Amino acid sequence: MKLKYLIILIVLIILVIPLLSVIFLEEVKTIEATVTIGDYLGFNIDTDKLYFGTFFAGGSGKRDFQIENYKCDECLVVIKAYGPLAKYLKISDNKFVMKYGENRTVTALVNTPQDIPNGAYNATIKVYFWKTI
Repeated sequence: MKLKYLIILIVLIILVIPLLSVIFLEEVKTIEATVTIGDYLGFNIDTDKLYFGTFFAGGSGKRDFQIENYKCDECLVVIKAYGPLAKYLKISDNKFVMKYGENRTVTALVNTPQDIPNGAYNATIKVYFWKTI
C-alpha cells in the first residue's frame, strides 16, 4: 500500500517539475561567445557576439556585458555557459536577484590552458530570468 502511494507521489513530482519551470521561467536570453587560439594576437570589438579576439594558448581575455531586467518585479537571474568554450569561461556573477528596471554589468573571463590546440572555440551563454515568489 505504501509503495503504491510512493509511486503516485514520484509520478506527480515528475509531472509537476516541468510545469513549474513553465510558470516561473520568465525569459531566457542567449549570448554567443567566441575566442580564437592562434599564433598571433587579434582584437574584435564587434557587438553582435561576445568576442574575446585571438590570443596564444595559455592566454586570457575579459569582456563585460549588460544584463537588464524588464520582465518581472523581482527576478532570480542565473547565467550558464554551454559548448566547447564553456569549460574555460568564468562568469563573475552567475546568480543574483534583480528588480524591475535594474541593470547590471557582468564580466566574462576566458583562461585557456597552455596545451589547447589552435582553433576557434564557441560557447552559448544563457541568461535565465526566474520569477520569484
